[in-house]
This record gives sequence, structure tokens and C-alpha cells, in this order.
Amino acid sequence: MADDDEIIPLNLATTYPVRWSVFKVLRDFVQNFFDAVGPAQFARRVAVTTDLHGVEIRADDVAFGHEWLIPIGASTKTAAPEGRYAGHFGEGFKIAALCAIRDHGWTVAAGSRAWELEVTSAPRRIDGRRIDMLAYRLKRRSRAVGESWVRLGRTSPDDVQLLREAVVPSFCYPENPLLGDELWSDERTSVWRRSSRPIPRGYPRSGGSARGILFHAWQAAGTHELPFALAAHDVRQEDRDRAALYDFQVVDALARLSGRLPPNVAGEVLESVRRHWASYPKRAIEVGSWHPVVRGLTRRLAEDRVEVQRWRARNPLLAVTERISRGDHGAGNRRRQALDWLRGVGGSLTLVQDGFLRLGYPRLEELCERAGGFTKTRTARRGLERARLALVQDFVAEHLASFFPAETRPPLLVIDDPRSAWSGVAVTHPLRPSLPTPSGHRVRARLESIAVCASALSDVLPSRALATILHELAHMFGGDGSKRFAGVLTDLLGRVAELHAELAELERAWRRCGES
Repeated sequence: MADDDEIIPLNLATTYPVRWSVFKVLRDFVQNFFDAVGPAQFARRVAVTTDLHGVEIRADDVAFGHEWLIPIGASTKTAAPEGRYAGHFGEGFKIAALCAIRDHGWTVAAGSRAWELEVTSAPRRIDGRRIDMLAYRLKRRSRAVGESWVRLGRTSPDDVQLLREAVVPSFCYPENPLLGDELWSDERTSVWRRSSRPIPRGYPRSGGSARGILFHAWQAAGTHELPFALAAHDVRQEDRDRAALYDFQVVDALARLSGRLPPNVAGEVLESVRRHWASYPKRAIEVGSWHPVVRGLTRRLAEDRVEVQRWRARNPLLAVTERISRGDHGAGNRRRQALDWLRGVGGSLTLVQDGFLRLGYPRLEELCERAGGFTKTRTARRGLERARLALVQDFVAEHLASFFPAETRPPLLVIDDPRSAWSGVAVTHPLRPSLPTPSGHRVRARLESIAVCASALSDVLPSRALATILHELAHMFGGDGSKRFAGVLTDLLGRVAELHAELAELERAWRRCGES
């Protein structure tokens, strides 16, 4: 026979300005049972049942005192080591119960051992004012039971569906239907493949992608684009009000997790981030960059030579492109040539970031060098080459002087290698301050030299050699694709198009050189 009901007021006003969603309220009720039985026993010992009046969450062979449900900040998990429990705030049941009855219109009851309680409110006088406080109506039973339960009344079918399909699978346990095969785990970290089941409605999502899951402290902290569920059991999400981490926070968390994985798992995860293999941060300090994720995975994979060999056998055609500083114009010139060489040979190479150097992959420039793709310049040979270069130089000096003052015109060289990626090349150096020209354009780079391919000098007509040299001369005003370069080239070609007689004379002189 039960004693009379006892009203226990809490030091928590019903007007306390906290608003938890239905998901958060349900998650905190489930969290207490999850922590009580542990992830290995969760699916077998915790059950969710429904009837016409609501839903009940029940755990077998679990008992605890109602005293833990009274103070804010007190919890059996408060001093637990990192990685053992999902909860640790000591406020979950109280705040969840408040939001449940006040904001969502539910009734809340709980029980364990020889007690059961119903969540209600009780008035309290503070400085002459009546304040409604959250309270428990406690009943004591004559016979103790070996289970614990929370019963929620007046819930809707949508609430129950959210509990079953999204809230319960938001905890990390082996039977979770969102998890596939387990790849690896230790005390701090676990990795599963994702099952074929899609992320349910209401699940904690991080922006656009919802393929993979990130767990922190046994709870879903967000989603990501990889086909894996990765868990850091010893990392707690301190901001309880965040429904899920932002995208950039998830990526940063994956970067930290990548350093924990064994080589074989790191290799499998690395293959799944293929679209980020060439990523570099756009700024010196950048959150949410995939660059450290890829570097961490390559670093772990590189620790096992056998795994590296297997990985390279699956991914043989990679080339590394390291970052180039803005001021290193020589390296930038080689990179552009190497990229043009790669396009010219129609290669199927995939370009990747510098982390892949640990796996033994070559640099793109090294491959271009071996294939003879870089331009090799020399001085013009006596006879035809020198004579025809002199013709073009004289044409520019006589008819285009307003564009290229004499002091800005560089020596002309010849590209000898027919496998070169470029038919012309200019070696430039920044010029500060810029120099004005009579045409109105400003010279912004000093040309150390210009080279044109030898085959252009042996053509029947001078058009290819002239066009190449004019193109390279225009680089003193800007780089390929720049507005300054395009503007000069447009004006220059307009001027050349007016020189009908002069071009005809250049062609006749060009032919005479060939005949002699």
C-alpha cells in the first residue's frame, strides 16, 4: 500500500527561458537509459512501447534513486571519465520535463525501485510574488521493481515516429539500423560503414550532405558526405542547444579523427574523399578545410608499407601538385607548362595535394620533366632563324613602337623541343612602379626573354611566328586571362589589321629568307 503523495518542488521556475525541440526532449529522456545500460546492452534492455495514451521508454534491470532528478547539475555521470557516457550535464531530465509539459503539452511520469513520480508544478512565494516552480508528485510503493521507465502522455503519432526512427538511432550502439559493418574500434574511436537506410527526417543534420554520420560521446553530432559513421566517444558536445554541428565543424572533427585510424581503415576512408584529394586551404587559417583530413589519412596510411602498396595498386595514376607561393614566378611558370603538357598528351592523371608525397607519388613537374614537356630555349642559329627573327623584331620596332617602347623589348630565343607544351614562352618579373606607354597602357612586368618554337620560324608564312611573339610581348601588361592582357591584345591586333602593305612586305621578305 502506497503512502500519501509528496510534492517536491524544484529550484526551476516554469518560466525558465529554455526551449528544446521535440527531438531534444526525447533525446534526453532516452539518454538516461542509454547511459544506464551502455551501448552493448542498449538494444536488448531498452524498449519503446506505445498505447492509446502515449509512449513509454523502459529499461530492464536498471534502478536509481529519484534524488538524482532533483538538483540541477547533479548527475551520476558528472565526474565520469571522458568517453564513458553520452550525458554529463546533470540537467537533462529536469529541462526535458519542463519543455515537455510547458511547450509540447505532454504529461511526464517516471519510476524506478519503490517510487514513481509525475511531473507537475507548485507555487512558491519569492519577495511577495507567486512563482510557479517545476515539481514532482512522488509516490512510494511497498514493493520495489527492477526496472526503470519514463511515460509520456498526450504525444502525437509524429512524436512517436520521431522517437523510433530518429531519436533512438541517434545513439551509437551496434544494432543501430543506420550502421553497417564495423570496420574498427577501440576505447575512444569507432568506424562503421553506413547502412543503406537513409538518414531519417528529424535526424541531426549538418547542412546539405546527409550520407555519413559523426558521433560525439555516443550521440549523433552531425552528418557528412562520406559513406561511413565515425565516432569519437571521448569528445563531448558542450553546447547542448546545438541540434547538430555546422558543416565546417564536422570537417574539422573528421580531421582530428583521421589521425586515430589504423592504416587499412585510413586507406578506405581516403578513397571515399577522392573529390578532396587536391584540396588546399584558401587562407592561412581556414576552418572546414578538407586539406588536413586528407593529410591525416595519408599520414596514417603511410605507416604501413603493405597497405601503401595495395592502395597504390588501386590508384596508380596520381601526381602531386604542391602549393606555390605568389612570389615564386619561376615555379608558377613551370606549373603552367606542366599543366599544359598534361592536357596536350591527354593523360588520365589525377592531381592531388602534397600529403600524397608520403605514399611515394611523383610531382607533376617531375613527370613533365621526364617526358621532355618543359620548354628548352636557345639562341637563334645563324641563317634562317636569325634572319626571320630580325624581320619580326624590325616589324614591331617600326610599326608597333607605341605599344612596346624599345627599353621594354626583350631578346628573342628559340624553343627547340618539338614535345614542348607551349609554342611560345615569356619569362616575366614584376615591375614596380609600372611604366606608361604611348598607347595608354602601362607596362607591369619586365620580360627577361621571349622564345618562339623553331617550327614557326620554318613556316612558309610569318603569321604564326608574329602572332606568338606579339602574344608573349603582351604579357608585359598582364597574365593570360587578365583584363589588362586582353585589352592590350585587342588593341594590338586592331592595329596590326590596318597594316596591309606592311604585312605584305614582311611576307615577301620572309619568303626571300627561305629561298636564300
